[in-house]
Amino acid sequence: MVVRMKDSVRHDGEITTIDDLDKRGLIDFKEVENFCTGRKLTTKYFADIKGTTEGWEIGKLAYLSRMGKETGM
Repeated sequence: MVVRMKDSVRHDGEITTIDDLDKRGLIDFKEVENFCTGRKLTTKYFADIKGTTEGWEIGKLAYLSRMGKETGM
């Protein structure tokens, strides 16, 4: 499930948002190419907590805006 930057998420027992965690410097944004979904290879985007395996799938536009890349639209 893709999580929006302003959706509520739980981290260390706290209810917060990915946006707030990013402002605190706790998020590492990742692009994973060739992510296997069934028989199809796609690109997925993640907001992971630095130094952990905890994280959430985010949308392409959220990733691009956080990374300062052009959206191509």
